[in-house]
Amino acid sequence: MRAALVAVALLGAGLAGDAASSPGAPIVALVGGVPGATSSALYLVTVGAHELPSPMARFDHLPGAVLRARVVGRDVLVVADRTPARDLSWAAELVRIDDAGRVAVLCDRVMHASRPLVTASGRVFVERGVAGPALEGRLRVDALTVEEITVAGPRVVYSWSGYTTHLAGVTARGELLVYRVGPASGDLVALDPDSGRVREIAASIGSARDFSVEGDTLVFAQREAIVRVDLATGVRAAIATTTSGHPAPHVWPGGRVAWNPDGDAGLAIVGGERVVARQGVDVVSAIARDGRHAALLHYAPEGGIPTPWLVRVSDGMSIPLPIAPGVRLEIGGIL
Repeated sequence: MRAALVAVALLGAGLAGDAASSPGAPIVALVGGVPGATSSALYLVTVGAHELPSPMARFDHLPGAVLRARVVGRDVLVVADRTPARDLSWAAELVRIDDAGRVAVLCDRVMHASRPLVTASGRVFVERGVAGPALEGRLRVDALTVEEITVAGPRVVYSWSGYTTHLAGVTARGELLVYRVGPASGDLVALDPDSGRVREIAASIGSARDFSVEGDTLVFAQREAIVRVDLATGVRAAIATTTSGHPAPHVWPGGRVAWNPDGDAGLAIVGGERVVARQGVDVVSAIARDGRHAALLHYAPEGGIPTPWLVRVSDGMSIPLPIAPGVRLEIGGIL
C-alpha cells in the first residue's frame, strides 16, 4: 500500500491590526478532528479568537483518514479516504463543502493523501486512478488520469501509466505542472488542460518533493538541494543545500524562497533573514492572494500535533490560530 497520509481542509477568518479581527480581514479555513476518528469538521475561524467556534459542517470518512483541502471561492474542497479498501491508493473521494455548510461528493478514486489543484480562475483538478496488477518484486504500475472537476462531472485531460501524476502547481500560462513517476524515472512536465499538449520542464529529476509555484518560479526539494526552475526559460539551479529532513521550500511573496534551513529554528528566506524565530519546523500551507499573509503549520521539536499560524509577510509577525485539545487542524487557504 502506498504511503499513508493524514489530510486536512481549512477555511478561516480575519487578521486585523495586530491581533483582532476587523472588516475586510483575510479568512483562513480550518478542517480537522481527533486523530483516528471517523469524522472531521470545518471551522470558520477569526484570527485573534481564543477558541474554535462551532463547526460549520461535519463529514464522515474512514477511521484515521488522511485529509487534504483547498479553498475555491467560498467553498472548501477536501480529499478524504472514504472507500473501505485494504489498499488506500485510490480510496479517497473529493468532497465539497459550500458556504452554507452542505456536503457533496464530487468524485471517487482520488489519489490517497493528494491535494486538489485549484487555478487562479477557479478550475479544479485531481489525480485519479485504477490499480494495476500486482507485480512480483516490483512496484505496481497503475492507470493514472488527471481530471478536471466540472459541473457536468469529471473530465479526463491526461492519461498515463506509472506510479503517480502528482499535481505540483500551475504555471503563469495556466498549464498544470505534473510530476510523473514511473518505472523509468521521474520527470516534470507542463500540461495544457484544454489541448492536452505536454511540454518537458525537467527530465530525469528522480525523487523530488515539496513543490511550490508562483508565476514563473518553481521550487522543490531534491535530495540535499533546494532547486529553483525558471519556467519561462527552463533554467534550473540549486539555490541552497541542506541536511534537514524537512526543508519544505515555498515561493515567498516577491519571488523569494522560504524554507527551513536547519530543521529546528523556524522559517527563513534563502540567503536572507529569518521569517519566524522559534524552535521547530514551519511548513507554509497558503499565501494570501494579495501577498500580505502566509498561513503555516508549526511542528515543535518535541513532536505532537502541529499548530496553525498566520504570518504577516511585511514584518514576520505571527498570530496563532485557535486550537482545541487533541484536535489536529490543517490549512487549506486564505480568503
